[in-house]
Amino acid sequence: MATKLSLFVLSTIFLIQFQTGHSASPAPRTIDNFKMTIHHVSSKSIIILNTKQIQIKGFRYDGAAPAVYFWAGRGNKPNKNGTKIPNEKGSYKPLQGYEGKDIVVTLPSNLTVHDIDYFAVWCKTYSVNFGHTLVPKGLNIQIGRAHV
Repeated sequence: MATKLSLFVLSTIFLIQFQTGHSASPAPRTIDNFKMTIHHVSSKSIIILNTKQIQIKGFRYDGAAPAVYFWAGRGNKPNKNGTKIPNEKGSYKPLQGYEGKDIVVTLPSNLTVHDIDYFAVWCKTYSVNFGHTLVPKGLNIQIGRAHV
């Protein structure tokens, strides 16, 4: 009887994980690519590595606009109240052009992916969204450390 009960419990856990996409173990999660893009912003994939780091595979941006940054914040779309995110080198300087580069950005010490609703490429000068993705809530990911 105990074996049947254990098998039932394990089957139920597996079914819940399969249906919800949640794993018992924290793991990186692939999210949607950038949407509503301009200035050739694109990516092959965007992966939440842990609570502090976001990997962008095959990132492209033409570099032809002033004061463009990685940007994150609250709400269903980017807005001027977001937070500037340092580039893959930890710099807060405006983004230059990227030609399909794989990069990892680290959120500033005051933020985790649980604090943001979107991740974007944002022109601060003109308050224009160059492309964004929404960050799902309730991600089961490892805790990351800030490097910035």
